[in-house]
Amino acid sequence: MEVNTHNQRTTTYNVVGVMKGIEEPDRYVILGNHRDAWIFGAVDPSSASAVMLELTRVLTEYRRETGWSPRRSLVFCSWGSEEYGLVGSQEWVEQFQKQLSNRGIVYLNLDMAIEGNYTVRTKSSPLLYNIGREISKLVPNPDPEEVKAGRSTVFDTWLYRNPDEKRPGYPSPCLNVS
Repeated sequence: MEVNTHNQRTTTYNVVGVMKGIEEPDRYVILGNHRDAWIFGAVDPSSASAVMLELTRVLTEYRRETGWSPRRSLVFCSWGSEEYGLVGSQEWVEQFQKQLSNRGIVYLNLDMAIEGNYTVRTKSSPLLYNIGREISKLVPNPDPEEVKAGRSTVFDTWLYRNPDEKRPGYPSPCLNVS
């Protein structure tokens, strides 16, 4: 293998798209992911880039077909120069700090969306731990073998594979669901 690396300063870019909200257009739900990778490029960041691109495609198509609009503005951010130093996202937040502190509702980081076929993993701040759990109860299990075993939702399989989660009050900073 021959590697040719050039250590030089260069310009980096963020790509930001907005789907304007209909009821609260000045409130932002921000989804972000970076484009650059230095290891595991298929997992980090390419899997999340694919998810975000597909999400924007589906929402745009749905809007075109039905006239639907989100309640709040959706801001899709593709960060440049995340590896090494979070440069793209940090500079963007610094530039729009005042607007974001007044109008930002949530930031959903889509980094490493897919890490294999055994589990889906969500991480969040403590106030959001239960959201992943509750959503997983609404998702039908896509694995016929799991359904046959009596685990009809993603939550059922997650609980089966993570028995410690059954303990009352067990904190779940990382929800693993299959």
